[in-house]
Amino acid sequence: MFPLRAKKWDKIYDFLAGMGKLADFSVFPDRILGLLRVLIPFDAANYFIYSEDWAELESGDEASVANLATLDVPEQATAAYIDYYHRIDPIMADYFNTRSPLKSSDIIHNRRWEQSEYYFDFLRPNSFYYLLGTDLHYGERIMGTVTLLRSRNGPDFSNEELFSLELLRPHIAEQMYRLLAASHRLVDREANEDSGAEEESERRLLRFRLDYNLSPRESEVLELIVRGFTNRKISEALFISENTVKKHVYNIFQKTGAENRTVLAAELVGRG
Repeated sequence: MFPLRAKKWDKIYDFLAGMGKLADFSVFPDRILGLLRVLIPFDAANYFIYSEDWAELESGDEASVANLATLDVPEQATAAYIDYYHRIDPIMADYFNTRSPLKSSDIIHNRRWEQSEYYFDFLRPNSFYYLLGTDLHYGERIMGTVTLLRSRNGPDFSNEELFSLELLRPHIAEQMYRLLAASHRLVDREANEDSGAEEESERRLLRFRLDYNLSPRESEVLELIVRGFTNRKISEALFISENTVKKHVYNIFQKTGAENRTVLAAELVGRG
């Protein structure tokens, strides 16, 4: 294990605490980049979210990008990368779908880097030079890729920063998967393929209710939680006050032992 300074550990704990508060996948990638910037300073970054059909891809397979979040990356550069430059990205070509974070300076000699079309025509005009990136896996599934970029005027990414990203990588991937599951993005495809998906969902909810002795009203609240409803939306849907909703949510947490809505929804969705 790479020896980290106490302040770095504090920042890692702060990152994990901040990530744990994220309950909406629509803002998750942007917030993750913002949290990472506090831990590992960078000039720009991107976060690729891959298609749900991407189960087990081999190194060098072309990306099927479902979504992309960026931080301080020019919009024109993002479009150019997706349209063309990802095809000649030497890191993507040789190291895609790997299980550990990588620094560009560790895998490509400076001379080769600077003479490549990718650097000369894409990175240099956008003032990017040093890259630190990692693929995000949940089990055998590749979920996304995070890449942090620095200009040549700044220092290269350190081994301490590389190791910090290695520590965070599985936690980011797991939270990403849970939020996707909770928002039904991972189960919608199954629902479309299986005409009995609605029955299965009801059966799962009934089993969950019986296992944890949930009241009928608590079951209704749980179903709306899984669908991503806020307390206010739940109160409007069930014609009860927000305080009553909060009471039901508290009781559900107490009975199930779930720490937050994300864990609760993921456990329900994951039940067979």
